[in-house]
Amino acid sequence: MGQRSQIYVRIQEGDKYHLIARYFGWNFAERMISRCRYTLKWVTDYRDQGYKMFNPDIITKLSRIIEVNFDMCDIVLSQDIIQEYYDLNFNEDYPDIKDYVFYDQDNNDGRLLIDVPESGPIKYAFLDDKFHEDHVMDAAQYMKWDCKDWKNSEYIDVEQKELCRNNIKEISRLAHLMTEDETIEFLSCDYVSYYPEIPEEFWISDIGMNVRECVEAIHFYMDHPGTDNRSLACCQTKWEAYKEAIKHFFGISSYLHKTEEFVGIASGQGEKQRWLYKAERRENK
Repeated sequence: MGQRSQIYVRIQEGDKYHLIARYFGWNFAERMISRCRYTLKWVTDYRDQGYKMFNPDIITKLSRIIEVNFDMCDIVLSQDIIQEYYDLNFNEDYPDIKDYVFYDQDNNDGRLLIDVPESGPIKYAFLDDKFHEDHVMDAAQYMKWDCKDWKNSEYIDVEQKELCRNNIKEISRLAHLMTEDETIEFLSCDYVSYYPEIPEEFWISDIGMNVRECVEAIHFYMDHPGTDNRSLACCQTKWEAYKEAIKHFFGISSYLHKTEEFVGIASGQGEKQRWLYKAERRENK
């Protein structure tokens, strides 16, 4: 399949950086340019009005804005690359998340990076299909790279060519082009998006406390076989529902986990394993 590309948007809050990483199956040339222009416009308008970009609602909206081609009144559904990484089974041979997100994606039509700081100029860069950091392109250079003779192309109609010219001008007005060093820093940044967590507010809510009680009970019954098989079966059934809810609302695949000191819920395997919730074993309390 051709016309594969990726769009990455970084959002800053203090010393934290969130990354939106989307994989497209039909996004190229003038379509990529259009998405770049209108994403920059949407981000600029939101940020300049004083809205905080670093919150789940805004990030979800922005992920959808990226998918829309406003010039063609069309939308192309994209894949969340970071979520896809966590949906896959972990093993020690699996690529590091940074490698997977940026370098392990099929690509024919280049990549777009957009950097949204809390203040100051928004920046962007187009990269080629090989992800050469030393080949940073502006919008006009990207069009020439992806569709060499696009101004004379029979596959782009006159109206779309004019829209593309205008979009290229608007991109230059809305954002600054990244330098090579800025591009390398963008790709190597340790994004909070790489380590999704369940908010503390969830664990102190009614449902969160129910999940905690259920998880601790399962571990207790499993550590004491025959104590109460009926209650164990009931808790295990509840846990399956809670696990699906955690996946749905927080995008995290989780499982029951225990050590000599703690019991709880974890995500990932090996070096990538991390606690989502843990409590001391009852006999240790």
